[in-house]
Amino acid sequence: MIDNVLKNYKYVKEYDTSKYVSDTLVNDLLQRAWKVTPSKNNFMPYQVHVLGPTHQNLKNKTYKLCLKNESKCDNVDDIETTRYKVSKPNFWNIVSCSHLLMFTQRVEDNPNLWQKYLISQGRTYSQTDESKIADHYSNAILEIGFFSNTFAALCIESEIDISFTLCFPSDIKDWEQDFKFLNYPPMLLMTIGKGLIYRQPVNDPIEKLDLKPDYSRIVNFVK
Repeated sequence: MIDNVLKNYKYVKEYDTSKYVSDTLVNDLLQRAWKVTPSKNNFMPYQVHVLGPTHQNLKNKTYKLCLKNESKCDNVDDIETTRYKVSKPNFWNIVSCSHLLMFTQRVEDNPNLWQKYLISQGRTYSQTDESKIADHYSNAILEIGFFSNTFAALCIESEIDISFTLCFPSDIKDWEQDFKFLNYPPMLLMTIGKGLIYRQPVNDPIEKLDLKPDYSRIVNFVK
């Protein structure tokens, strides 16, 4: 059962750099996720950019951008040598991962035949209009969640560890200098590899208190 797979998820703080995952396996799992992930009107208004073992410099730069973002959000100067002088942040996994996935929006410039037919009949889709990309942001982020969770399950089933990061700049200007392949800023970062150090279980008694909200606070059966 799928819950027996997903219960094995553990957040990776650092991956084992001596155990990279092959491009072939990552590609296979991504294709399997693509096949079964649903999409509104079959547009899949997002793109997955994959940075493998040969792109270490871009992983390092992504990590630095995450540090910059946290420093800006928390108003902490030189956060790497103050807050993280002794221990690394959770998103340190970006540096040590085998593969880094960057999810972004995309505009559909080649609709399928059914979509073209509907467009010819007067239907309009924001997914095909560059000027309306902000209109389907919520749709894109929702579908990225579908895809990434399906891919995560396939990875865990294959004994590959994964982790997610949302602490990064949302302005494309922060990315455009070094990440020429990005037309839009990332919406989600996902790392893949063989875990070396995990966030849980932890020895810190305070960190053990970082639990999910109770089920009853999340799920409401309306009477």
